[in-house]
Amino acid sequence: MSVHEDYVPGTTAPPPTGPAPEVAYLGEDRERQALLHRLLADEPRLVWRGAVRGEIRELFEDPRSAIVIVDQSTPDPLSAASATRAALPTAALFVLLAEQDTLTPGEWARLTTVVQGVLSLEGLAGLPAHLLAATAEIGSMMRAVSATVDSPAARLTQSEVDVLAAAAEGLTVEETAARLHISVGTGRALMLSARRRLRARTRAEAVAKALRAGLLS
Repeated sequence: MSVHEDYVPGTTAPPPTGPAPEVAYLGEDRERQALLHRLLADEPRLVWRGAVRGEIRELFEDPRSAIVIVDQSTPDPLSAASATRAALPTAALFVLLAEQDTLTPGEWARLTTVVQGVLSLEGLAGLPAHLLAATAEIGSMMRAVSATVDSPAARLTQSEVDVLAAAAEGLTVEETAARLHISVGTGRALMLSARRRLRARTRAEAVAKALRAGLLS
């Protein structure tokens, strides 16, 4: 699953393994929250935790199996998603969009460095199966990341970590170069090197892998 892959109805869920994923809603729209509750309440392989209130980690029995659905209609979905990622580095994050919700290109670019996917409010019929399938795939990716990061070839230099950290904040290559006092060409080279070490096909995938591996604070 790509970092910004759209939800596809009818996704087949694999057999459950490990603790049941726990799902929470982060937003202020009670109707959307109620819709998610109706869709997920009867799925025995998922645990519905309701809306996020207060300290997010305390909402989950096992934060490692957390799934957080961030509503794009919140006042600042990017900050909400980023704060959630910082509090729950291994959580699966999805942003929930409706037709009337809009994202600027800059907002979209920043969100794709933080979330695993986009859910369409107009196409949620198969949401439980989709979340189970996505969570299983994310779990497999995390195990692969752990194996990769433990190998000598995957050890990032501090400069590579700095470039990834800037990307995680949503900075462009030009903004990253200015912050780190390096040339744009050097910034691109460092990102390419980091991607190769993490075996990431894209900039967003490299950031996601580094975050889940605990390489970025």
